[in-house]
Amino acid sequence: MIPLLIISGLVLLSVPGLVSVRKGHPAHWTRNALAVLLTGFALVVAGLLLWAAPAWLDLLGATELARVCRRMLGGLAPGGWQAGATAGIVVVVLAGMGFGGAWRVRRIQRRMRVESWLGVHERRGDHDLVVVPTADLLAYAVGGRPPQVVVSQGLLDRIDGELTEAVCAHEVVHARYGHDGFIAALAAVAAAFAWFPPTRWGVANVRLALERWADEEAGAVAPTGRQGVRSALLEVAWAGLGPEVASFGPVDTISERAEALSDPPPRPSRLRVVTGYVAVWVAALVATGSLAWATGMSILAVTNPGLCVL
Repeated sequence: MIPLLIISGLVLLSVPGLVSVRKGHPAHWTRNALAVLLTGFALVVAGLLLWAAPAWLDLLGATELARVCRRMLGGLAPGGWQAGATAGIVVVVLAGMGFGGAWRVRRIQRRMRVESWLGVHERRGDHDLVVVPTADLLAYAVGGRPPQVVVSQGLLDRIDGELTEAVCAHEVVHARYGHDGFIAALAAVAAAFAWFPPTRWGVANVRLALERWADEEAGAVAPTGRQGVRSALLEVAWAGLGPEVASFGPVDTISERAEALSDPPPRPSRLRVVTGYVAVWVAALVATGSLAWATGMSILAVTNPGLCVL
């Protein structure tokens, strides 16, 4: 049962990389895909922890607890002591890499906030617009209180006012919906499962979907509409930063975003949207239920060993 949990987690980690971002509205796609990735991550870690528990309790001297765990998990975790010890090492590595990836991104995001003494700060509703005095092409958003939309003077000098509004509208979406948190979660998954190609594809798809989400909402409110966002994207294609922050023009997303902006805006039916969310939550509940069932069967093995079918 425990290997099945791990395999199920790996399957979930593969799904977003195999589904086209062009299906449906990118806002719904992003939320669902990230939920699937995080559920898969949690299943893999939980399965490895259950597998490792008896061996590592024994190694740490908790012999009685280890004996109880073996009775609980004996039928669920095959492979003996060696497999359990290996699972423990793997889960520590995965968790450490995931935490390290998220922490690194959060640290960079905090450093990207602009201090009040630098540049021109203007409060615009729920965020600050900051113009920094550099000739480099920059446009990005960072969280905090309040969130900041940061553009460079070089960017303002490069494009006209209407395209500037399109760029700012894009970044406001990132700031308003807390996309820096999405990026940190993606960084955790990407760091922990860099060795697993389907997860790398899924992380790249979600990153693209985040940018398309901002493009679509910006196109609905920008003075020049979708074509204005597309023109700004092509004009300042190098205004992006690294993948750690929500910037306007990550180079690896430009061609697909420009192509999507050439099409009419996606208008998925309410039924399709609800069906997507329901499917994701059902998958998460099934995964959680499987973990709870495995735990329940383990407890049954201890309290009533004659009744346990495993």
